Amino acid sequence: ANATVSGRYDSNLKDIVIADSVSDGVISYNVTKINSNAFQGTDIMSFKIGANVTTIGFFAFDNCSELTSVDLGSKITDISSYMLRGCISLTSVTIPNSVTTIDDSAFKECRSLTSVTIGENVTKINPNAFRFCSSLTSVTIPKSVTSIGNEAFQDCFNLKTLIWLDPSRITNISPGVFGMYSLGVNSTVTY
Repeated sequence: ANATVSGRYDSNLKDIVIADSVSDGVISYNVTKINSNAFQGTDIMSFKIGANVTTIGFFAFDNCSELTSVDLGSKITDISSYMLRGCISLTSVTIPNSVTTIDDSAFKECRSLTSVTIGENVTKINPNAFRFCSSLTSVTIPKSVTSIGNEAFQDCFNLKTLIWLDPSRITNISPGVFGMYSLGVNSTVTY
């Protein structure tokens, strides 16, 4: 049996840990899903996803402006649309190897984000995924990526280093991945 986190929230809680399982005293339920909008706009500071969570809904942590630390677990398969949009205090994130897709606007407007580690099984980075991540300085695109959507890195004004581990695998790269701004004059592209 499985359980879903629907988003009940006590404003005194700042650090959220999603359990691996919950029990009603008789049956144990694996926690496998966090619903859309579950913690949207709350003032949580950190969250850790349980080992059994495979799905996190749209807007789940959208506009959590005090969020500084995230642990996405090891089983989620995609970073859903607007999942962490507007988390302006978030400085780094590691996308687990279980993830295959970074959906539209997933990290949009995470203005303090300086470091992103993209899991080695990500195949798609969808439009606006990192748009307005204006503190982002370096990105490594793993070998697995075959598609990068329009404006995925637009308005990442401080993006100076782009490391492409295997650009020959890209089958779809939209014009405007970096928006109207290309990498800066002192930028490095390595592949």
